[in-house]
Amino acid sequence: MSLITGDFRIFPNARNFSGRIGEGTAEDSTPIDSIARELRGLSPSGVEWCNYGISPYRGCYHNCIYCYAKLMNQRYGWVKSWSKPEPKEVRWQDLKKSVTRAEPGRIFFSPVCDAYQPLEKKLGLSRRILEEVLLPSQHQIYILTKSSLVGRDFDIVKGRENVRVGLTITTLDDKTAKSFEPNSSPPSERVKTLEEAHSLGIFTFVSIEPWILEITNPVEIMSKLHSTVDAWIIGTHNYSGAQKESYRPLVGPLFQYLSQSGVKYLLKDELLQAIKGEF
Repeated sequence: MSLITGDFRIFPNARNFSGRIGEGTAEDSTPIDSIARELRGLSPSGVEWCNYGISPYRGCYHNCIYCYAKLMNQRYGWVKSWSKPEPKEVRWQDLKKSVTRAEPGRIFFSPVCDAYQPLEKKLGLSRRILEEVLLPSQHQIYILTKSSLVGRDFDIVKGRENVRVGLTITTLDDKTAKSFEPNSSPPSERVKTLEEAHSLGIFTFVSIEPWILEITNPVEIMSKLHSTVDAWIIGTHNYSGAQKESYRPLVGPLFQYLSQSGVKYLLKDELLQAIKGEF
């Protein structure tokens, strides 16, 4: 097995996927203003480890400094204030048809907001989508969040073979995280959430992305959480102005850990490009 390609049995490359999204209901076939207001169906995920995506909210209260979706909102104007999210109007029948008709694949929940931001505690929209649409489907569901609120839904997730629960962790230090993830659950709470999920037999993964230079230490994070995390995604820090070659001297310890630990992982395309020719 190549060290660089890693173990893709958990995160097979979705960019090679040629599956069909439910005809007539996919978000990528609707006008951009409708996408902002309504949730009608699956859309392309935009990431190499999933095929489809579902985002139930416009905007995100977490308001992370590095958020790519917040930058996209400046262009498309999905919501007036990114940190004041609004729920999408779900077209339930269209959504169910889209999910049912789509070729089986991996659904990212969710790529353009956090499905478990504080508004979800009041509305329960993400829980309903999970319970009524996603969990009964033929797809693999990949939940990725920065919120401990996801633990509320472990009662409907545990025992399911088609769901994975992931937390983004860029640092283990709560104070440091507060400076660039101001309204997210602190890392210490996310770690506890991972521990709870693991104890319930739920497949867990961690996204170490963005890898913030001089802050994020992937080996430290993986070493401390190895007993409760089943797989890892590691990327870079996009849209930050960081020079990609800056990652080259940092990957040696990471590769050594990956080769010795035997963990399941995916190195994202941008990281592979940044270190191309280094190993």
